[in-house]
Amino acid sequence: KFLDLVRFGNLKSLISNPRETINQSWERVKPCFQQILMSFHMSVFQLDFIAEKWITCRDLGFIDSVIGKIPGGNVTTEDLEKYKATFSAENYASITGGINYHRSNAFMGLYNEQKNRGIKQVGFVGIPTLVIWGERDRLLQKQVNLDNLENYVSNLEIRRIPEAGHFIHQEVPDRVNDIIRKFITSKGNLHDLGENDNL
Repeated sequence: KFLDLVRFGNLKSLISNPRETINQSWERVKPCFQQILMSFHMSVFQLDFIAEKWITCRDLGFIDSVIGKIPGGNVTTEDLEKYKATFSAENYASITGGINYHRSNAFMGLYNEQKNRGIKQVGFVGIPTLVIWGERDRLLQKQVNLDNLENYVSNLEIRRIPEAGHFIHQEVPDRVNDIIRKFITSKGNLHDLGENDNL
């Protein structure tokens, strides 16, 4: 999207009709900036020790402000206390483990692994893939994360849940489990799951 600003066609348009070209280019780039703002915590998580201090300040207030505000009524005060107990180790080890998931940049690791193995379509997923998307997600920008996803995933099914956000599995667990169950059984990977079977 950023390269669109400097391509020859855009450069020619920029000279002949600058206001319209800038507006059109901004509309394409704006979702990227919105994503950066929506997930600024990811930048903080890259800072050793500072991220741990940020999460632990105010009696693990980060957990209250993120987990405690999950809609749907499925997160209780007892749940919050268990999260806090888990992440309150003396040496930050439990917090660092959780943050390292974000620090690892797992997607780029997969991308580089595929590239090193000589795979022609690096980043491409060729197996049946289900994305369950909460339309009220405040941390992930839909245009950046979903638009054109079918170019990278050959057998893609996207299920949108309008009333859910980022923690969709906590907000509407029965619905999410039902969607996953139907997806798995429709692909012939598992037998039909009964009511008492765990997924």
